[in-house]
Amino acid sequence: MADGSAVSPNGVAVSDPEICRKGGGGIILPVGGEVEQSLPDIARAILYGFALCYCFLGVSVIADAFMLSIETITAQVLYRKDGTDRRRKTVKVWNETVANLTLMALGSSGPEILLSIVETLKNGNFSGHLGPGTIVGSAAFNLLIIIGICISAIPSDETRRIDSVPAFAVTAIFSILAYGWLVFIVEVNTRHVIDIGEGIVTILLLPILVAISYACDTGMFPGLPNSKADCGDMSVKPAEAELEAGSSTAGPGQEHVDELPWKKAGVITLENDLVEVLCGLKKMRCTISVSRRLGLCGHISCRYSTRGLSAVPGFDFEECSGTLLFAEGMDAADISVDILPRRPGQRDVLLQIILEDASDGASFDPNSDGGEECNVLTLALKADEEAAVTVRTSQQTLNVVDSIVAVNGILRSKSSWMEQIKAATALGDDAEDATATPAWHARILAALVYPWSCLYSLLIPPPDLFAGWLCFWMALAQLGVITAIVVDLSELFGCVAGVEDVVTAVTFVALGTSVPDLFASKIAAQTEETADAAIVNVTGSNSVNIFLGIGLPWTIAAVYWQIIGPTEKWLEKYGNSVVHQTHPHGAFVVLGGDLSYNVVTFTVIAVIALALIWFRRVYCGGELGGPWPSKVSSSFLLFTLWVSFLCTVIWKSGAPNASFKDEVVMSASAIAGALSLAAVFSFSAYKFEPLIADKFEVKTQKNGKHIEEVEVSVKNGDLNGDTPSLKIGDVDISLEEIPTESQSPVNIPLHVESFIESALSMPWAPDERTEADDLPPASAWEALPKAPNAKKK
Repeated sequence: MADGSAVSPNGVAVSDPEICRKGGGGIILPVGGEVEQSLPDIARAILYGFALCYCFLGVSVIADAFMLSIETITAQVLYRKDGTDRRRKTVKVWNETVANLTLMALGSSGPEILLSIVETLKNGNFSGHLGPGTIVGSAAFNLLIIIGICISAIPSDETRRIDSVPAFAVTAIFSILAYGWLVFIVEVNTRHVIDIGEGIVTILLLPILVAISYACDTGMFPGLPNSKADCGDMSVKPAEAELEAGSSTAGPGQEHVDELPWKKAGVITLENDLVEVLCGLKKMRCTISVSRRLGLCGHISCRYSTRGLSAVPGFDFEECSGTLLFAEGMDAADISVDILPRRPGQRDVLLQIILEDASDGASFDPNSDGGEECNVLTLALKADEEAAVTVRTSQQTLNVVDSIVAVNGILRSKSSWMEQIKAATALGDDAEDATATPAWHARILAALVYPWSCLYSLLIPPPDLFAGWLCFWMALAQLGVITAIVVDLSELFGCVAGVEDVVTAVTFVALGTSVPDLFASKIAAQTEETADAAIVNVTGSNSVNIFLGIGLPWTIAAVYWQIIGPTEKWLEKYGNSVVHQTHPHGAFVVLGGDLSYNVVTFTVIAVIALALIWFRRVYCGGELGGPWPSKVSSSFLLFTLWVSFLCTVIWKSGAPNASFKDEVVMSASAIAGALSLAAVFSFSAYKFEPLIADKFEVKTQKNGKHIEEVEVSVKNGDLNGDTPSLKIGDVDISLEEIPTESQSPVNIPLHVESFIESALSMPWAPDERTEADDLPPASAWEALPKAPNAKKK
């Protein structure tokens, strides 16, 4: 609710009317005038609540475009001379750790940061509740709900571990220190007043965090586990280390490569790092030879793709990708790339062919551009100046313009923008998807999102224009506009519903701005091999929320009051307070109250949550996933902690004058209740663990080329004397051979058809499916006899 005062024409200070009452107003809303204000409060609460949720859909659409622009920016590479030798190499513009803690964190935290800035400016540089409340509520949702869902989203027989342990440790420590610093500047140092120095230090903590994380990532602290300085030298083979030390300037494909004791599968290598291609007035096909050395045993393959550095797909070359196959004994394979015509005088451009994901024991030449992870060949496309053609004045002018602004890139972006608009405004299913009917809820969601998609496809350009920067700034501007609407709607909703701004912020607004991150993190946890995207990004984002979401608006407000001095409105608010006595010339005032209490409570809960994450790494094999009882117990604990935090926030908003003792008792009781409830749930989860397959170990016995029987390792839980059964796909298999009191894995022989009928569609790991080469085609399973214990549901 609006908290401020105004001065009447006669000089008498009066309170500002609430935003939902006559005479009140926000940045943009309300727009309905007296008609809107004449509606019953309950009807307006429903209207504002629905509008708020609908705006969150718009925020998610903008956030998607915002993240695409950031991904485009951080994926930029340069082809330049390496500092260690004279060879040119492909290097990333952005360090991954720096990108995650700056642009990527800004992308995920942008709505909260902008909301805090917009609210402060809207209030005339007086402090508000929505911004800080949303930041704290979003941090609680990210740490407790998002990570809790990601833990349970992983199958029980899998785990995900954090790969960048130093980065996690640094961001986790800073996420706790950030909220501790917030309480310190509000309650301890210059109590209830934020000065310019405190605001600047809050902002500077972000580059300090980035610098320390970068130092850990690059191995400047070799004593840390998993740092690149530790694992890098240990993983290099002696011959390879000797090669790098003695022949660092040698190119790929030279004689010393043949001296390396690599695996017999072979080394995939390119003959050169850079090839110049003269392009004429006709389309041409460029053939690239890829060699296989130091072993020709077995079949190997790798993926290849094209990437335009300055070359533009569709204008300078035709994109291509695929799999390059090497049969046994085959020492070379070719890749063909179509190069489009170039006019005389047209600027030179660079195109790259990337080889990656070598399979079946093959490796890449570590001396080639790209190193061990991939090999990169750069094609310099040059116009054939000797072509017998007369260059017109218009072409000369076009060449000059092209040398300045890359005409082909602009034309490509224009085409992409038109395609983006067509895709967003298209109605109905595509022809190829006409047979697939989306679920009813998917259709409703698509209909709700459709207006936002159409609007922002027009206002936000595609990310390939100007390397993603134009999309970045346009999306940021649109995010600022819709954030202003969200601020007004949040205050209107709280005003008519009788809910305090801090409760609205911690619950509705925090959820609305964080739900898109929930889906993105869940997908990342399931698809990626590590837990970094689900956990490290959360701790980093929570830190950035404080450093920018609190640091920026509070610094702006502190500078404003330092310059302006006390106004009549400021004197009415704080003239009779201690703040006026200690700061008679005016200052930016932030009363602790709800904010300090909520931050302290969240900090205690955050420490418990981080301890749980580390406990899972040590005792469960990974931060995410693991055995069913442990993962659901962990998720339930995080959920109950989140609920307890919400309860304390709601209680404090209704008891603003509660004593310190009451605050401690309430917080301790809520946290203790959450821990007790989680302990009971955990005991029940382990006590009534269902029959699950700890690991499907397939042991085969061959009869010629056909598999007759398999053994499945299963574990029987407490079934209270019931006959256990195993469900694989849509097949129910009776396991009467397992004693009901057994608590250890038992191998049960099953006839092939009862198991393989649905097992063929399961995501088997390569080492869990032995004798894979001897498996007959799917049609061969039909000839096998029916298993006596198998029955279809």
